Amino acid sequence: MAKTLSRMERDGLIQSSTDPNDRRSTLISLTSSAAKKLPDIAAAVASINAKSHLYLSGEDSELLLDLLRRVINGLANDE
Repeated sequence: MAKTLSRMERDGLIQSSTDPNDRRSTLISLTSSAAKKLPDIAAAVASINAKSHLYLSGEDSELLLDLLRRVINGLANDE
């Protein structure tokens, strides 16, 4: 994760600053340059998602989404 964030900062996509409430933490935010790219990114994600479901039945698509939600929820609660 650190390498990815370093590359994103190098490329001008994010900026980091020290959290004023907890100086041990770093706050990450998108730059205006990155924000301008969000519509293109959202369109690419939507296209990939649509294509991925071409290979699955409706039932399998729902199962996949359910499984992914469980993984995401599990990771989010595993602090």
